[in-house]
Amino acid sequence: MATKTFAYYPYLEGTGAVNNATDTFKMAIVTEDYSTIDAIATDPTLTTFTEVAQGGNYTAGGVSVTPSYTYSAGTTKLDFTDVSIAKGAGSPVNGKTGVIINVTAGNKAVQAVDLNSGVAVDLVNDDLNVTISNTGAYAITVS
Repeated sequence: MATKTFAYYPYLEGTGAVNNATDTFKMAIVTEDYSTIDAIATDPTLTTFTEVAQGGNYTAGGVSVTPSYTYSAGTTKLDFTDVSIAKGAGSPVNGKTGVIINVTAGNKAVQAVDLNSGVAVDLVNDDLNVTISNTGAYAITVS
């Protein structure tokens, strides 16, 4: 699954506006196509997008994800746990992109995840399993 990190988020880290070690994160599902997501937008939040309606196995605001940092050979990486949503009656059928948000910091957007190559995910008939990129939300390499 393709991912892109919102460029503004590392700025928020640098200013101390977010704390990845203690803040709460979720992945919300939005109707915007991944290709239209502006990764260099200034200070995007969940309200920047159109979230799918709550229903079935999807709760408004998204599914909890847990951040983790790793360090190896000069590279620090921020990653998030994978997401699974079981199909179910009444679940949304029009989501195209997952947006990882920092809930504690006012739903600041961290990363966008292409869920199905531009095709809406039908959570009534299909399970959704999202493997967050093994490269993480972002990696900082010092060489």
